[in-house]
Amino acid sequence: MAAEQNDSFELYDLRVEAVAPPGAKVYSGARPGDYFELRGEMLYLPPGQGFSIYSLAAVLPLLAAKQRETDVLDWMSSDEEIANPDPNCPVRLRITRTGKRRFNRSETTAVALPESAPASIPQTTLAPGYRISRLIKGGWHLSGDHGAIDRGQALRDMASFVEAGITTFDCADIYTGVEEMIGDFRAAYPDLARSVRVHTKFVPDLAELASLERKRVEASIDRSLRRLKQEALDLVQFHWWNFEIPGYVEAALELQRLQQAGKILHIGTTNFDLAHLRELTDAGVRVLSHQVQYSVLDDRPEHGMADFCQRHGIALLCYGTVAGGFLSERWLGQPEPAAPFGNRSLTKYKLIIEDFGGWTLFQELLRALAAIAHRHDCDIATVASAAVLMRPAVAAAIVGATSAAHLPAHRRIGALALDAQDLAAIEAVTSRRRGPPGDVYVLERDIEGRHGRIMKYDLHK
Repeated sequence: MAAEQNDSFELYDLRVEAVAPPGAKVYSGARPGDYFELRGEMLYLPPGQGFSIYSLAAVLPLLAAKQRETDVLDWMSSDEEIANPDPNCPVRLRITRTGKRRFNRSETTAVALPESAPASIPQTTLAPGYRISRLIKGGWHLSGDHGAIDRGQALRDMASFVEAGITTFDCADIYTGVEEMIGDFRAAYPDLARSVRVHTKFVPDLAELASLERKRVEASIDRSLRRLKQEALDLVQFHWWNFEIPGYVEAALELQRLQQAGKILHIGTTNFDLAHLRELTDAGVRVLSHQVQYSVLDDRPEHGMADFCQRHGIALLCYGTVAGGFLSERWLGQPEPAAPFGNRSLTKYKLIIEDFGGWTLFQELLRALAAIAHRHDCDIATVASAAVLMRPAVAAAIVGATSAAHLPAHRRIGALALDAQDLAAIEAVTSRRRGPPGDVYVLERDIEGRHGRIMKYDLHK
């Protein structure tokens, strides 16, 4: 069966309120404080309250635009008061965006999308004026642990991703050469680069945590700015290797100072556990997003993290949704492989499979995902990523890629809508999981443990 077209889109709900200077004489009939609301195409007035048709005529042409996402520099984003058409009346109509509402195209128009229309990559808004693609191009695979990289081809592949609608890139100061590579892409493809958001990271080495100084934080941010050829970093995701070493709150507050200085637009975190993420927010750090490992194999964000992030408006950006490629047809029906593996991703995620319940249970999960993929005419990886994108608080999935070879499959993720039958089939297997146990990244943070021993903690070069 063909995958269902994802025909949903979002519009802002609006509140339009009459405002005027105190004591001003009103001629338009609307008193200061009177208002109406727009939800979708429907206008709602409180009982017993009206608005002059002339006032409405002045504001109505602008409401459809105000309902839609606009660039942060667009006057439609910043300007909110509309003058009354009567030049003698001081009343203005103030338009406020109050929330978002999702609609289905098929319920709002009888005009169908052309059959040839390619599946689109969905977008989401993390903050006013800050919109990202729900699929993010990961950069770890370009940092040298996954084979040789053709730099010229890597830049051409970045262009292909943006042209396909994947307009958000993920990288880090510790991903060797990747920030510079994205900076070169920005210089080589300036028109495409204008639509790209780049999420980097600030990851001080484990050995320097105890002596980390304010100037070191700023020096790292300045280095990322130079590498990426940006005037301000879109999103800096903060990681701290060992919470027994103090200083992480102070480092996050220093990032916030650099944000206020204009060097950073937004601050995120990566691989914080719940207790220490709460500590940052309690200290006043405005965390926009949290990057975590999350998949049908690894549900650790569901142990309190997803709920906390949803309540505090923190978006989850998820890596590992296809477990380094294990969640694919390549491994369906195959005997359990033995280490060593060809790259670090397979080494890392094989441990997750063992914690999940072992190779036998993993094969059951692959069979369930394969059956769903067959129903929707797609592949296992597409189903696995779509399942994560449906989870509460999840804003985006990070897809690791050394080339653009899987772009057609990536585009299918945005068109796939899993139904109750699909989710029940996945749950029938995952409900028998044994792990992984605990909070986000706790296993990896144990240097002497199975997961910690394969990590690299001092990566700056």
